[in-house]
Amino acid sequence: EAWKSDPSLQGSKIVLASKQLALLQSMCRDSVLMTKNGSDVTTEGIAASMSNFEANHKILLEGGSVRRLAAKTDVAATEDPHALDLMHAVEDQWSALKAHLEKVTPQATEALLRSVEEGTASAAESMEAVITFFGTTTRTTTMLSLEILAPIPLTGDWPAGQTMR
Repeated sequence: EAWKSDPSLQGSKIVLASKQLALLQSMCRDSVLMTKNGSDVTTEGIAASMSNFEANHKILLEGGSVRRLAAKTDVAATEDPHALDLMHAVEDQWSALKAHLEKVTPQATEALLRSVEEGTASAAESMEAVITFFGTTTRTTTMLSLEILAPIPLTGDWPAGQTMR
């Protein structure tokens, strides 16, 4: 309903940014689960999640369509300078986290898993800032000045009606 009344709403961008946060958290979870016996998590699965994260990040920055059909699912390019700063902070955090995620194997050490967890925490914090920005930013509208002419005598009595008193 909201999108029908205002197609410029950034609903798809907010949803995609939220999915990014979920992807970060799932990659961390999968890294830990991979080291546990009996887990069906694979390095290929984590690599696919990493690739999805990077593709989604590109869409958030440059715009694009999340699905083949346009309209509601189109994501506008990020142009606001503050939003771009937030997105670049996520990129920086992601670069550090990605280096650790690429080293994760079923025999990963506790130190590596701790690095993954810490990297995920900082990247998730940056991603939450992006989500908050996209979800709470308002647009300003230029207003026009409007002059109302009302006959008001400057001298003498004025028998104004009830609404003008």
